[in-house]
Amino acid sequence: YLSDLLDLIGLALMFNAFYSLIFVSVINLPAYILRAKREEVFITKRLGDKYRQYSKKTWFLFPFLI
Repeated sequence: YLSDLLDLIGLALMFNAFYSLIFVSVINLPAYILRAKREEVFITKRLGDKYRQYSKKTWFLFPFLI
């Protein structure tokens, strides 16, 4: 999700399409957050404690930050 958001923001900036930044901010970001939260519920049910331990060590949309 993070790479997709960065890609959309970069493309909007590259082409000076600032209306696209509004679209990314208002539509895509909330949609990605909602989808990621739903996936997290599914993964937690599927993997249980292993995923809970992993999620304590990583951030939500920034998995490389500890």
